[in-house]
Amino acid sequence: MLSPARPPAPSVSVSYERSLNAYLQTRGLPLGRPGADACLSPASRVDGRTFGHALTHSGRVLGDATTGLAFGLCVGGAGFGLLGVAAATAPTLRDSVRQLQRFESLTSTLGHMTVRQHSRHLVSLCWQPAAPDTPPAVAEAIIAGWVSFGRYLLDERVEVVEASFAHRASAPRSAYEAALGCPVRFEADRHSVTLAAELLDAQPRFAEPTISGALDAWLDRCTLGVATPPQQQPTARRVAQALAGGLPLADADEDAVATVLQLNRRTLQRRLTEEGASFRALLDAARAQHAIVGVLRGGVSLAQLGADIGFDEQSSLCRAFRRWTGYAPLAVKSRLQPMFSELRSTTV
Repeated sequence: MLSPARPPAPSVSVSYERSLNAYLQTRGLPLGRPGADACLSPASRVDGRTFGHALTHSGRVLGDATTGLAFGLCVGGAGFGLLGVAAATAPTLRDSVRQLQRFESLTSTLGHMTVRQHSRHLVSLCWQPAAPDTPPAVAEAIIAGWVSFGRYLLDERVEVVEASFAHRASAPRSAYEAALGCPVRFEADRHSVTLAAELLDAQPRFAEPTISGALDAWLDRCTLGVATPPQQQPTARRVAQALAGGLPLADADEDAVATVLQLNRRTLQRRLTEEGASFRALLDAARAQHAIVGVLRGGVSLAQLGADIGFDEQSSLCRAFRRWTGYAPLAVKSRLQPMFSELRSTTV
């Protein structure tokens, strides 16, 4: 009988860390990890404490107590990776929020979102850190990211009723209110953004039912190994982490992954079957995530991208891409690349 596994340490995705590095570079302070901009899988994880320390330390060096807030306000779609694509293509803001709740582990396991209905007219999106010692700068980056990206998706039509933080203010309240464009409350019972409930029915500017529906179909498999409690699917989780953690997808067959996990192939197959998972589904999800982010990020030919994830021919990648998104790679790129950048101007 398997003993319960300890929950994994809070972490963020490489995509989110790339955006932090890009932001710090605009401030003349590249403090990220060496090699953080290397071509890593977008699902790779970065230790959350290291990320929080970099964000907090950069604020001290810059003499800017609101560095986390400023970073959150300019994160582009690439910072959210596939979660950004899923949220942007959802048919309504309500569906975007649902995607955030379902798949937030793609970007971060630093905390989780809940939705609190105050009345028929008001709703709050709340963020609960996974660790009690999460730096205030991280919470400010999360809340600011929600506000800014939400406004961007709705063509800036989002009027925020209030933003709340559980910690004390690190700068004058007026600085927060000017940045977020709404009243701000500190030492609240939770970190949250409060909106008019009717906004949940608004349609994002990149809404695309075909892509959204296709992403829904396989994102469950994509997060199977990282979003479920570790004691329920420990082997599926380990397989997903191996596929995201640097093992070349072109060489990622059952034997290779079993070797990484120090199992034999039949044991790996048996455990995945017992957990209701399959190696084929997990590998397909890892390929899809790498391919979609790779196409939107650009800089790599389709032939090379296909070879990187194990397709011998470009046509095989294109067929798989249609299955994952409902469209050919260039059609998805044309539709979504405008929102898929590391950083964006807060004036957009």
